[in-house]
Amino acid sequence: MTYLPEAIPDHDALVKALDPRNLGYSPKMSAIIGALLGFDYGVRDSHGGTLTTPFSVTSDGFVMRQLQYLAIPGTKYPLAEINLPLALVESLANEFLEVHLLPRNQHRSKRAIFEAGGKTWFLPRRYLEPVSMEPPLDQIYSVTREVSFPEDLMLPTDQDLLEQNFSEEAASRLALTRVTALIRLTPDTPAVLTVQDSGGNLWRIPHEWRRRNVLLPSSEILITEEIPRSIAERLGGKVLPANFHPGSACCLSSYYRVFDEETGVKWHVPITACKVVGLGSALEHGA
Repeated sequence: MTYLPEAIPDHDALVKALDPRNLGYSPKMSAIIGALLGFDYGVRDSHGGTLTTPFSVTSDGFVMRQLQYLAIPGTKYPLAEINLPLALVESLANEFLEVHLLPRNQHRSKRAIFEAGGKTWFLPRRYLEPVSMEPPLDQIYSVTREVSFPEDLMLPTDQDLLEQNFSEEAASRLALTRVTALIRLTPDTPAVLTVQDSGGNLWRIPHEWRRRNVLLPSSEILITEEIPRSIAERLGGKVLPANFHPGSACCLSSYYRVFDEETGVKWHVPITACKVVGLGSALEHGA
């Protein structure tokens, strides 16, 4: 995806002049005045954020959002993967989205929303910037016919599911749970992963959320990561499973958390020191 920078006027003087803390205006009224004068206007957010450029005020009056334009490629896959209706996906292909970047929070550097089809949708962080030290996974498999199979995996937090445009109820019920996903492979087409909620509704999830089978580095490297020597010597060079959701609130960008069944502990191991040798039960299905 390609970014088109927006021309941004200098607005510091206007910000100071319309600061609702110094005037009798409400934040929303300040936003309206700023819009009339050609500016997106915002105030310091209630969680301690700082003023950014450009910015505007959302319905609570204290949350800023930054504006960018995002070019959507001709392929329908990226938008279909985030649970947009098919008709909307088709209408947005090869278009530019006006994307609003929400302010930094404790988990992410960006969150993004856009409006289309009369609704507001989330755009996951991974569409906006690199989110992991892990090389991209190949989403197209060498199959000669359609293949479908179930695979157990762990889902990330409710906020990550909401960024996939899950309903609030589905996100709340499925967050941080182990589910059985249906994986569908088709020749020359990216893999499609779906999960089902308790109401029977199907939701798309990213291929990148499949469980990794990770070949660990040598025991010497594990010891440098403060893993006890006795455990490092036992695990060095072994393959262990790791749940990984790039860009999520529950995962680190530079480390896998690999699960050691013997101790029941998840150890942090640098992604750059590991090698992914399989995804879930992929080897069983020739995927």
